[in-house]
Amino acid sequence: MRRNIMALSLLISMLCFYFHGINVEAKSSIVESKKTVVMVNGEQVYTDVPPIVVQGRMLVPIRAITQSMGAIVNWDEKTKTVTVTRLNHSIYLSTSSHKALVNGEEYTLDVIPVIYKGRVFVPLRFIGESFNGTVLWSGENNTITITLPEEVAREWSYPIYLNNKALVSNMKPIVKENKVYVPLKAVLVNLDNDVDWLEEDEVMQVQLNVAKLTVYVGKNYVNVDGIEIATTDAPIKYKDEVYVSIRFITEALGGTYYVEKTTKETYIYINRLRFKNEFLQKESLSIARPINVPNARLVGNRRLMVSDNPENLTPQTIPTDTATLWHDEVRSSELSVDHRVYGWHINQLGQKVMLAITIENLSSTNDIEVHSLKGTYRTSSNGWVNYDVGLPIAEAVLSGHLVPGKMSNTIVKPGKTAVIQVFELEDKHLIGFLNDFTVKKASGTGELHYKVRTVLSKTGTSLASIKSDPVKIDPIAAHPRGVWRSSQLETEIPPYTVGSGEVAYNISNGVTDHFMSISEAIFDNEHCVHNPGHYGATYKVKIPIVNPTGDVKKIRVRVSSRGGLYSGAVKVNGTVYLIPVLAPATEVANIMDYEVRNEHETIELEFMHSGGSSLPLAIDLVTLE
Repeated sequence: MRRNIMALSLLISMLCFYFHGINVEAKSSIVESKKTVVMVNGEQVYTDVPPIVVQGRMLVPIRAITQSMGAIVNWDEKTKTVTVTRLNHSIYLSTSSHKALVNGEEYTLDVIPVIYKGRVFVPLRFIGESFNGTVLWSGENNTITITLPEEVAREWSYPIYLNNKALVSNMKPIVKENKVYVPLKAVLVNLDNDVDWLEEDEVMQVQLNVAKLTVYVGKNYVNVDGIEIATTDAPIKYKDEVYVSIRFITEALGGTYYVEKTTKETYIYINRLRFKNEFLQKESLSIARPINVPNARLVGNRRLMVSDNPENLTPQTIPTDTATLWHDEVRSSELSVDHRVYGWHINQLGQKVMLAITIENLSSTNDIEVHSLKGTYRTSSNGWVNYDVGLPIAEAVLSGHLVPGKMSNTIVKPGKTAVIQVFELEDKHLIGFLNDFTVKKASGTGELHYKVRTVLSKTGTSLASIKSDPVKIDPIAAHPRGVWRSSQLETEIPPYTVGSGEVAYNISNGVTDHFMSISEAIFDNEHCVHNPGHYGATYKVKIPIVNPTGDVKKIRVRVSSRGGLYSGAVKVNGTVYLIPVLAPATEVANIMDYEVRNEHETIELEFMHSGGSSLPLAIDLVTLE
């Protein structure tokens, strides 16, 4: 059975670093055995360096032996010793001694561990037999076969808490391969969410609120609404129940955990947001073939700055210690200018970084004031980004629940730079943020002249001091960035006559309502990327209804994705509803059944997209009999 050892690659990398350059055996006495095949419990062990023969004994790299046997290796730099732990067995080896300890009992090795090509090699037979395995050699096909005894799971008796509540189950947690496993059902029933599940053979389908989670026994991934999320460990079957490791819980559901060293109590935190508004009901259905809305327009004057490229912050896209991610320079004779800054970035730099929105006063004659600052941000360390980040932002904007910022009413003197908002972003986390504010002339003469930036620091450098040009566009993942003159669109579809048949229209179609193109950008067109998905913006839709019958009629209004997985929020008559993740062309969400009482009426909707990539949303209308 293939075993995946948590954090093994990091440990091995450390070992390779420590061992590199140590010479404890003359290389002339080492012979590579490139044709030798090593099998552990029926599976071949693949190594980057082949096994070697030293003094007639077969040695293998410790990386291979630990991975294949499910053991954990530790290196002590001071004593130059290796400790290998598997289940209740521990082996202690020295790179300069023939003596070894197995569970504290001393043994003498025929050959000491060897450093070769930057790898630690250990005697294969000794390791296998120390873990109670059987080691056989077949000279006919150059194969060494190690068979380890079937592991008996041990019950885990120490407390486990989920969101500070004791995890209660009729089935006890167990320990297997040095990992604690708990029944998946125990986790689900203890979550503070609407949850249901269906188990079929080696697959478990989970409905968590409106999300669909699929768990596969023996597979190192789960599926969330059609998106695959990798996991370190695979679920197992124990006494006909699906068990999952502690790390699997946090990777699959999103969250963190820690273990008290002294008491061994385990604390798991799943911070799935409970939304303030209801989700629309969805169903499997194909709507009428949609057409694009005839026209649309930008409304309002809150200019939109989108900082979403580079989305992936890597050593290649951010090669320096500090960086400007995007910017917006304003020259205006107006007394004030409204702004929206929308950001979406994933930290893959291998360390925590600081992000910020800053404003530099480029005027030599005016004081400026940052006024009416409010915003929201969310982070996520997993594949639940729609539910953890995108939907909460859309909900907050449409509901009017942006939080007032601490730096509101900040005065910025000529030539000075102020930090408007700061964000800490942990490694392997995604952040989405949206901030609205107004820049006013506080005193002085002349036009407003200032620059707004999103900046990053790896080293703790003053965020206000970062004034470099924006980093290069990431062409591999061409997510949007740019500045456009408004953060709101509006369209009116052709009048719908009740009883005239089903009809559907696309918004954010990138053709008739493509106002966030490179050519439409109002600053630094050369370095921006178009925003056909209208991220950071809201979209108002007016639907005129004609009812010539004189009777009360019902119109069903629903939405469907037209190019990929979609999620978002919609405001109807002052009430906000969340649109669950919709599969393209096969799923719909029902917004409302609208009663038409007069000859002419108008339905008004306001949308904000939070998931998907540059895809249209179809609004479907049908008369109910």
